[in-house]
Amino acid sequence: MSLYLALKDKLPNDAFYMKDKLDGLSDNKARAVSILNLKSPVVGLALGLCFGAFGVDRFYKGDILLGALKLITLGGLGFWALADLYFVYNGIKKDNLELLNSAIM
Repeated sequence: MSLYLALKDKLPNDAFYMKDKLDGLSDNKARAVSILNLKSPVVGLALGLCFGAFGVDRFYKGDILLGALKLITLGGLGFWALADLYFVYNGIKKDNLELLNSAIM
């Protein structure tokens, strides 16, 4: 199975250009990419749905300061928590792409 197929759900939809880069990696680089700690956007979405008002989704994403602010404001009285369903889901995918790019360079 292609490395790209294993990772495509964790990457932005417009990252199709990564297929050629990932398929052309040496065995050592492919092993290094396969052990990267890429976060799941679906987990971030589920955390946002269940605990978004408490900032748990932001803490999972790695945005500690925003998670603390979200916790203090109870998710911006719900509005911030609702908007973050979109922002955290896509943000995790972008963070994964940046991590992947830095690993294969």
